[in-house]
Amino acid sequence: MTKVLEKKDRVLESINATREDIENLYVVAILDKVTIHFEKKVFGKEEEFRKEAVELRQKHLKAVKCSKSWDMNTTGNPTVETIDGVTVSLIDVLVMLGQRNFYDQDELMQKLCYKYDMGREFKIIPVLEKKVAEYWLYKV
Repeated sequence: MTKVLEKKDRVLESINATREDIENLYVVAILDKVTIHFEKKVFGKEEEFRKEAVELRQKHLKAVKCSKSWDMNTTGNPTVETIDGVTVSLIDVLVMLGQRNFYDQDELMQKLCYKYDMGREFKIIPVLEKKVAEYWLYKV
């Protein structure tokens, strides 16, 4: 049985994860979707971007302390647990918290994309924006 966090440390009363856990898993989920998009489009800056995105993803995944798993019915959608051990989709927790609370994480990923979208080519930024919008809108 997983240790239940103290109420003051939980992101929501019933979710056995910290705010930092949820923020890190959000970055992991979005970077998974963006890097999968570029797996088949390997040329130039996209490949360099993909490598750095995978490193950033791993850094955020290692920072997650709560119990987590992945919903195998969707592409890379992390799940967390309630204090009762029930599995809950990350996007459901994110929706309860509100998208505006994750601008810092979006900005972090945008900075990475802009680093490789030099010269106004805009091959990576639109993919990130589309994946973020789809994640929040369609929960996929």
